[in-house]
Parts: sequence; structure tokens; C-alpha cells
Amino acid sequence: MSFLNLNGHNELGQFKVNIYVNNDQFAKRMFVNYKSLGIDKTTKSHVFAFAKKNFDDYDETTQTQHVEKVIFLMKKINHNMNNYLSSDEFLNCVIELTEIVKKVNISSLLDIDEDLLDAFLENILSISGENNMPNISRNHRLLFALIDLILSFTDQDEEIVNSMCDKGFVRFAKFFRDNPLVFRRDKEIYLSLSKAACKSKRVRDKIMNVFVTNYFKLMIQNVADELFVSVFILLASYTTAPLSKTEYDHIAQCFKIGLQCGYPDALPYIAIGTHNLIKKKRILLDYEIEHLKIIFLLMTRRSDNDVLIEYTIYMATKLLLLHVNIFVDFAYIMNSLSHQNPQIQIAAAFFLSTVSNCEPRLLQNMNANIIECIREVHTHYMSAAYSVKSYFDETIVFLLHNPNYDKDEVFTLLDDGFIDTFVQILQTKKSDLFDLAIIYTNQLFNRSVEVNLYEKLSNLFTESYGFEYLHELMNNPDFVSLNEQRAILVESIITRFEHTE
Repeated sequence: MSFLNLNGHNELGQFKVNIYVNNDQFAKRMFVNYKSLGIDKTTKSHVFAFAKKNFDDYDETTQTQHVEKVIFLMKKINHNMNNYLSSDEFLNCVIELTEIVKKVNISSLLDIDEDLLDAFLENILSISGENNMPNISRNHRLLFALIDLILSFTDQDEEIVNSMCDKGFVRFAKFFRDNPLVFRRDKEIYLSLSKAACKSKRVRDKIMNVFVTNYFKLMIQNVADELFVSVFILLASYTTAPLSKTEYDHIAQCFKIGLQCGYPDALPYIAIGTHNLIKKKRILLDYEIEHLKIIFLLMTRRSDNDVLIEYTIYMATKLLLLHVNIFVDFAYIMNSLSHQNPQIQIAAAFFLSTVSNCEPRLLQNMNANIIECIREVHTHYMSAAYSVKSYFDETIVFLLHNPNYDKDEVFTLLDDGFIDTFVQILQTKKSDLFDLAIIYTNQLFNRSVEVNLYEKLSNLFTESYGFEYLHELMNNPDFVSLNEQRAILVESIITRFEHTE
């Protein structure tokens, strides 16, 4: 399907630029490679930082010492299993190893024997688990230390997390979560389960099986206040992988409950978790639509967390493009362009550019005034952070190419300094965006002749160093050789200006 069909005219001839993109390919570009994933990574890297352990960097000598120490401590713990309850040395080894595990990626330590690691994990899980509780509970200090050691291993890579899972880690976690013991590690357990779930499908499946049907919902209803956020970290980690209908229903229901409760710190996980449910979808099933419409409505009623606001706008964009019937407050989107948080500004720009580019009729259905949209983005352009301007660039270009407005209205922007903004956009490093911008430049100059505004436009373009920049491009052999047709168009704009002078 053609989403853009532009004609370029010049004194040297006439050519036609056609941009054709298959629907599926375009959707993939827009929602994976184009912007969404890039923005998503920025926020996600912060919100899901708990799952991405950044181990310390060491010089070669120190790293070697850590390797030797990990192997030494594992062997020592394995060899002293018979007197673990009464041995201070055993306890000290557990404590020391815990500190090293937090600093070193064990999977990178090639000297560690796989059999040694497997035996070690099996030993510490067996002596600290439910079956050995009558014995280990006699030494609370050791039990605490063992729990800390086991949970610290969830910082490790998928291979080690899977090995822990095979040896009973999830049952271990459930036992300490469910039983009213004197000592509690609920928050740490939820966080460790979340780390493990983010890294391994096998662990995700085991958690879902062990924490029985509807258990997530029961957790939310019963956990203490300080654990509420930890539960949603675990829930959000599940959305990083495909879900069955049952899993989807349970998690979506939990997100609805979370959005109606007064815990702002949980909202980023709900927002990103919900976004994960939809971001790669091409088609939504009926039960997914039913859940997402309710969740989106509840998200629009919360404004007490910036990540939630950001992802509510992304949700609106994707749901509209998937033809889900939702109400979007267009004035709210426009106001978000001036939000103090750059990520929210970017989300609003993404909404405008994506909808204008993919489904321009949607803006028309929202009674959006395209010229006023362009004017609003232009108004905030100069004061925007550098990271935001590249998104504003695309938004303005896509809005200018929107078919549903009177193109002559652009000339009403000339007295507002719009040409300064547009010349900056022309200096983009993105070749595809430049192509669209220079095609529009040619169209604008052509039309300015017809409406007797060429002199005014060319003067403003000169004052903004637009022609100077175009000359620089034409003096660059690489620019000319990379795209001959584009170079001809730029040259025609310059030539017409020089002949007019």
C-alpha cells in the first residue's frame, strides 16, 4: 500500500517520488525499529534496572583472584555440609561468597566446573528449604545468610538461573513467601523472582505453575503495603514474554486493581507491563481488546507518575492504529508537547507523527487543526532539549505532508519564525527525513509563486541560512553521488532563487 505519493517539479524536468511500504513491514519499522523501541529502552533501562545486574569491572589480577575465591568457597561449602549447623567457618564462607556473587558474573568464569556449580546450588537449596526447616531453623543467622546467598544468584545469567530453577528455587521462594515464619524476606523474594522471570522462560513457567491459578490476584489483595510495588515488579516481568489467555487474564486483572489503588511507585511497572502486552501486536484478540480498553481508561485517570503518562500516550497511539475504539483527549496530547519531562514530550510527538503518517484520517476524526498542531510543535521547538528536537523534526515533516488540510495555511506561519525551524529540520542527519523535507521545500516554493509570496519566502529562507546550507550540500561530492535525483531537486531550488535575484 502506498502511504506517500509526492510529486516534485523543477525547471530541469519533472519526476515523481513514490514511497511504498507493505503494511506489516511498516508496522514493524514504526513500532520496533523506528521510535517506539528506542524510547522504550530508555525508560525500561531505568524501570527494569533491577533485572540487569551491572557487575563491577576489575583488572585482570583482581578478576583472577575473584575466580579463585569463588571456586575455593564453593568447594569449601560443599565439603563441609556435614557440620554446617555448628560451623562458624561454614557461615563465614556463605557470607563471603554472597558478597562476591553480587560483584562477579559467574558465567564468565571459565574455570568453574559445571558439576561443582550444580552440586553447590543443590546443597544450599536443600539445607535451606522446607524439608530441612526443623534443622536449619535452629540457626537463624545461618538461615538468613543462606537465603541472602540464594537470592543473590538471581543476578546471574540465564544459564545459572535455569540451573537454580531446576534444583527447586521457585518452590524455595514460595515456601518462604507462604509460611508465617518469624523472619520475613518477602520483598527480596519478589524482587528475586522478578529478576529470574525477566531472564528465563523456564523460570516464568515454573513460577506460574507453582504460584497457582489466581495467585497473583490473591497476592495483591493480601500483601502488606510495603510489598505492593514488589508484586507489580514480578507481574511486569511476565509481560516480557508471550502469555496464555489464562495468564493474560490474571495479569490484566491485577493491573486494573493496581491502577485503582494509591501506590504511585507501582505505576511505572503497570504502564510498561501493559505496553509490553501490546507493542508487538499486529492483531488483537477480543479478550485482549476488552482488557486493554479498561486498562487504558484507568491509565488516563491517573496523572501522578510521569512514566505512566508517557506510556499512556504510547498506548493511545498503538490502540488507534490497531483500530481499537478508544477516546483520546487530543488537547491533552497537545499540552504534553510542553511537559517538563522530555520523555512525555517525545511521546506526544510520537503520537502526532505516527498517526499523521499512518492514519491521517484519525487526526481529522479528532477535529485536529493540522496547522495549529504544526504551530504548537514549532512554538516549543527552540526551547526543546536536543534529544527531543529530532522527534519534533519528524512530527513537523509528517504533519506538513498530512493530506487533510489546506496547504496554503502554512504561509500563515511565516511571520512566526517557522522558516528558522524548518531550515534546522533540513539539517537532519536522517536521509529519509531529509528527502521528505526537501520535497516539501520544493512544493512550498512552487506554491509561493502562485500565491505571490515567493519573495517573502525566499528572503526568510535566506535569513535562516537555508540557501547557504543547500549550497554546502551541493558542494559535497558524497551528497551528490549518493542520490542523484535528490541532488537535482536541491539544485533546482537554488537555481530558481538565483535566477529570481
